[in-house]
Amino acid sequence: MNQQILKDAVSENRSPMFRIMTALNLSETTRKNFSNDILGFHIGNGYFLSVAHNLRTSYKIPRSLPDNIFQNDILNSLDNDEQTFLESQYDHDPHTQKRYVKAITDQDIIKRMTELITKVNFNTTYIHAYQNGLAEPVLVIHFRSNHFYGEPALDNKFDNTTYFHEPNLNRHTFVIRLELVDAFYEEDVAIYRIADADQDVIDLLPSLEIDWNFYSNYSTKKMFCLQSSPSSPLGKILNSASIEGISDHWNSMKGIANPGYIMEGMRYMIKGYFRFGSSGAPYLVYDDETDTLKAYAIQSEACPVQLQINKKKDGNFQYTHALATPLSNVQERIEEIINGGQ
Repeated sequence: MNQQILKDAVSENRSPMFRIMTALNLSETTRKNFSNDILGFHIGNGYFLSVAHNLRTSYKIPRSLPDNIFQNDILNSLDNDEQTFLESQYDHDPHTQKRYVKAITDQDIIKRMTELITKVNFNTTYIHAYQNGLAEPVLVIHFRSNHFYGEPALDNKFDNTTYFHEPNLNRHTFVIRLELVDAFYEEDVAIYRIADADQDVIDLLPSLEIDWNFYSNYSTKKMFCLQSSPSSPLGKILNSASIEGISDHWNSMKGIANPGYIMEGMRYMIKGYFRFGSSGAPYLVYDDETDTLKAYAIQSEACPVQLQINKKKDGNFQYTHALATPLSNVQERIEEIINGGQ
């Protein structure tokens, strides 16, 4: 195996793995906010694969809302005292016609706000925010250089809302808007595509070919997990992995997602280190015929085989086994989307 292949997988200029986040108020320079950090990988021509289980989870308290939604969908369903309390936790900007939550650290206030948002049954899932223009999915890409993939000619493709220097991180951050194309909740796979970038930007993004094979035995092929580094999502790590078993999986997301659903179907049980927050990471197999790494599965869930630290598991998010979705599960649907340009 060419060792440069391994180095490229974790290089900031060559890695096909990316951070997908939720952006709020992206066009408002001083108010933009990023959350819902998840991993994903580029499969070519601006299409990305990630997991779906974060889409129906809740952000609990809206950080900002158009004023008409705040009034009609929330305040109008509360009594006078509740309205007064909740209004006092938000600032109103007449220029943007939005409400912005104040900086709140008091846990009792946060608890009360959450109770009221829940009481009026306001949908605080990320998928609802995407579908209603309250937030948007984005790629967040970091470089040591202040040029996108070292290309000064592309500087004009980004403005002060989609590029900013973060000196405390020693990184320059570039943001590219995405759109969610589809989500396959049963298999825990989501597919995104770039929403508004020019083709010359898309062409610079490293990508992975997909190995659609299903490895039903304990494969002797060289396999890896490409994920965020153990200490920070800014870094990347490529570590050995191996298929230790296959499972006809079942897991209920009721009570965790809104609405709840079932994740089920064929999964790999994979042995190899992974960290909490690595959902969406690609599992890679070395193809000796082409001397390349290809994606064959996507990190979905922790398998409850967990490391102990000081004989404790509580608060420890380092795991030794994972459940991953074989990409063969969704081959037909992914190919239909990509080939149909949907």
